[in-house]
Amino acid sequence: MIVALGMSIPFSIYTKKKLLSYVQTRAGETKFGESVTCLEDGASIEALADNASKYVLIGIPEDFGVRANFGRPGAHTAFEWALKALLNTQSNSFFNPAHLLILGAFDFSATYVKHKDDKVEELRALVETIDQSVSELVSKILSYNKIPIVIGGGHNNAYPLLKALSEDQHQAINVINIDAHSDFRALEGRHSGNGFSYAKSKQYLDQYVLWGLHQNYTSAYQFSALQSNACNINWYEDLLNLNETQQLDQLLTAIGTISNKKFGFELDVDAIAKVNSSAYAPIGFSANSVMNFIKTISAQENCAYFHICEGAYQIEGGPTDPSIGKLIAYYVLQFVKNHPNL
Repeated sequence: MIVALGMSIPFSIYTKKKLLSYVQTRAGETKFGESVTCLEDGASIEALADNASKYVLIGIPEDFGVRANFGRPGAHTAFEWALKALLNTQSNSFFNPAHLLILGAFDFSATYVKHKDDKVEELRALVETIDQSVSELVSKILSYNKIPIVIGGGHNNAYPLLKALSEDQHQAINVINIDAHSDFRALEGRHSGNGFSYAKSKQYLDQYVLWGLHQNYTSAYQFSALQSNACNINWYEDLLNLNETQQLDQLLTAIGTISNKKFGFELDVDAIAKVNSSAYAPIGFSANSVMNFIKTISAQENCAYFHICEGAYQIEGGPTDPSIGKLIAYYVLQFVKNHPNL
């Protein structure tokens, strides 16, 4: 069911029939998609208020923000693969699917037709429209005391998430970002490279922890801006010198600087080596290391949302990578299993 919510970008609420269309059933097994929670047919977003599920998953399958940042298109392709992988995991005693409600995804089909060949300036204006729609929806989810899990899409969507959480808490909030890039570029019009700098300028963002930032892709301007805003930088190159236990100890120290109040958790998959993303890198964290990072961060009671972005099943002109879906599904379940609100 497509709902407008008064927003410029329509949102599609997924029904049980829709979710089951992704499930490959098998005799003697129960798949996650057969028992996961969703809203009843015809229900409105307001039905979340009476739903017992603590975690609400939404998709933002777009790459307009990436294109507006001169990046390679393709980030819109990850969500459907992630959803399919998640729904086909096993439903068993290790995790109760009733804890997670799959709400649906923004529907960009008409937007792609209309903005297929837009220039950068037009794309940046469009990103502002997406900002508003995402912020409105996430604000609703937060108002029902739920924890959003968001699968993108570009990292431009960090800004509306930070905005929604800040307005919900009536104060600037903290964030930790596992990312090869700071996304602290100039305020030159909205795109995937300046979500955090815009959030800081609007006073939605207080403390910013960067985990795994690459020195090779941090400009002098961004480094100066990060320093002047007292951001907590944990360089990837320095973390390479630490063993796994030392890395997790340092991560706990970094989290300790922001966990005194509600904070956001951002994961850009370009921080992981050799994963299909809008900024693919041969160097980065291992997928297993990131599993441990998620376990450590999600264990914090004040972790208020989880955003996975920039992954792609296919980057324009590049190869396909079906494993992106399973990777994201593992990360979603790792977050929920270890979050203390269960």
